[in-house]
This record gives sequence, structure tokens and C-alpha cells, in this order.
Amino acid sequence: TLLASSAASDVYKRQIYIFDFGMTIFYYSFIILALLACLTVSFRIKKQQYLILYLFVIVLLSLLAGLRYDNADYENYLEIFKNPWEVSPDKGFSAFVLIVRWFTTSPIYMFLPVAIIAVSLNISSYRKYSPYLFVSVLFYFVHSFLLKEYVQIRAGLSCAICLYAIRYIEYKSLWKYIACMVIAMSIHMSSIIFFPMFWVYYFMKNKSNSCLMYFLLLSFIIGTLYPFGQVINCLLYTSDAADEAR
Repeated sequence: TLLASSAASDVYKRQIYIFDFGMTIFYYSFIILALLACLTVSFRIKKQQYLILYLFVIVLLSLLAGLRYDNADYENYLEIFKNPWEVSPDKGFSAFVLIVRWFTTSPIYMFLPVAIIAVSLNISSYRKYSPYLFVSVLFYFVHSFLLKEYVQIRAGLSCAICLYAIRYIEYKSLWKYIACMVIAMSIHMSSIIFFPMFWVYYFMKNKSNSCLMYFLLLSFIIGTLYPFGQVINCLLYTSDAADEAR
């Protein structure tokens, strides 16, 4: 009993140390990003310096997310890494994990590439869509980075692909948009919600502002009252439940 209590205490202390160390890194990262946001808004930055800062932020956030350890969902992703085809319902992500396992048995090489791709897609999208790149990155860091790139990495990667695909709506590149959506849905099926946006955009483009407001209000009501996400989950896992019943 004494040994078990001592072991539990050691595990608890290790978790506290990891948490404190991780939060320290996040605080310093926030300070760096906040300073970059202020500097780039207040001063004119040369193109070469801007590119260096752009790459620096991608590397910083990719390492921060890719070198994660022992946080929420970590054990679940270890199980996916060990048995990708059986554990993960998203077969595109399972195929990616199988490719990684051909080269290595270390799960870090699953987390790191996903982090690099997701962070790069997000930041390149902010660079294209926003005149204030580093302000956008700061909002991304404090709002969704921890959840998407640090915990729910499949959803984070899928969302990053959807964000990147917005450019193809503006370019009217339907097949490129569909290709992005197919990849996103194979990684996390929740991105199917974004699939109709190509047609919704052009349908709403020529409508009045009042029509747009009614559409947003209807979307909010449906999202609040109707559990559409649960319906999708039922559709995804019905076949698996049937197989287990047999």
C-alpha cells in the first residue's frame, strides 16, 4: 500500500511538473506572438524580415503542438497509433498513421507532421485572407490552437484544410475545392458541414443583407435546437455497432 501510494504521488508530481512546464512555454509563446502582432502593426516590416517572422511563427507553433506529451487525448492517439485501422473511424487519418508506422514506431512522428501541416495551412490562410497576419495568428493561438492542434488534432487538421479551401471558392475552382473537402472528411467527418459552402457562397452572394441575416439566424436556430452533429455520429457509427452486435 505504501509503495502504491508513493508511486501515485510520483505520477501526480510528474503531471504537475509537465503542466507547469507546458504552461510556462505557452505564456512565453503568447508574449512573443503579442509582441510580433504589435510590432508588425506599428512599424513597416521589410519583405525579407516579414518572411523570416512568418516562418519563425510556423516553426514555433508546429514544435509546440508536435512535441506534445501526456495531455488530453494523448492516450487515445497512442491507441490509434498502435491500431489505426481498428481504432480510428476516419480512414484517411488511419492511412496516414499506417504510412508513418512503415518508417518508425515512435508516435512523435505522427504528432509532428500533423502539427506542421495544420499550422502551416492555418497561417498561410491567415496570410492570404487577412491584412494583419500576426494579429490573426495571435487570435488563433489564444482561441483555437490549444484545442485543435494540441488536443483534437484530427479535427484541427480537418479544419485547417477547410480554411485553406476557402480560396478555391473565390477562384471558382470547384474540383480543387471538392478534393480538399474529400481529404478533410477522410481525416474527420465533421468537416462535411463545410462541404456545401461552395454553393452557399454563390447563392448568397447576390442576395440582400436581410436575406443573409435570415440565413444566419436560421443556422443558429438549427444549431441550437437540432443536434445535427449527433445525427452525423449516428450515421458514422451505426455500421460499427451492427458489426459488434453480430
